[in-house]
Amino acid sequence: MAAAYRSAIYRTPARPPGLAGHPGDPARLPRGTAGLTPRPHDLPARTVAETVTLVEADDWPADDRVAADLRQAAPSAEAAALRAALEVVGLSGLPLDTAVGPGGRLLSQGQRRRLATARAVLRRPRVLLLDEPVAGLDRPTAETLLAALCRALPETALVIAL
Repeated sequence: MAAAYRSAIYRTPARPPGLAGHPGDPARLPRGTAGLTPRPHDLPARTVAETVTLVEADDWPADDRVAADLRQAAPSAEAAALRAALEVVGLSGLPLDTAVGPGGRLLSQGQRRRLATARAVLRRPRVLLLDEPVAGLDRPTAETLLAALCRALPETALVIAL
């Protein structure tokens, strides 16, 4: 059986006013559901993987080169596409043959974070979740990065935790 993610759509139950003990009675619902009854729906893992990309605040690349790290997202991408993704995130000066070291230790934290974001740019997801993508960047660099992401991914919904 294929893996699936469970999501829930909540609907307010029909509840006759003043009927204690009814399934929609707040006293009978689990804490925090506020009178809503979950209705599960299956979402295949493949659909989630093809739709959503998450760039975590602390990304740790493999001990390899920049090009190999980027090709995790786009295995058949040519060097020009890899350079374009690096340019979007402000790393155009980082050579593709640069070693990243174990856990990315040869890169700064900001470079690691932006390299992970460049991988996401190559995937071109419909939904991109970014966890603190501009942490540690000065304001002009942060604004440039966010504007460049919007231009590079016009069809992508960006969800950003700052």
